[in-house]
Amino acid sequence: MEGRNILLVPPTWTKSAQIIVDGYVAPVGVVKNQRILVLNSGQQIVAELAPQYFDPLPKLSINGFQIPYAQPFAWYDWIVVGSPMLLIFAGGFLGGLIGGFGAMTNGVILRSSLPAALRYIFALGLGGAAWIVFAICALAFQGMLHHH
Repeated sequence: MEGRNILLVPPTWTKSAQIIVDGYVAPVGVVKNQRILVLNSGQQIVAELAPQYFDPLPKLSINGFQIPYAQPFAWYDWIVVGSPMLLIFAGGFLGGLIGGFGAMTNGVILRSSLPAALRYIFALGLGGAAWIVFAICALAFQGMLHHH
């Protein structure tokens, strides 16, 4: 693939990750998360984009070899990303739903191009907001159940 322009496009809420080679989207392989790449020699190889929990960037493997292309989250990043998941212990399904959405969004925030301080402020603020949303939803559900 020497001399070729290769771009990995991370997934969005509505689209899966893509690999763009010289301006063209690499076709999907046999499995949904596989992409077919063509070497300069014409040989086809398989690139696999494996999703990671709460990290919007997929793991990239080419012909079974993992290709590092981004710094993995540090331990403290995982604490910030995963902190909304503590809502599971406070509210079961509802807490897990809100906490899971918060954790996924925190992963996107930490992978954004914002300055580092803003990324952490926004992610921690979103974690706090998740607790507030949970409290409002829990009180609303409780009010609906006790209101006749």
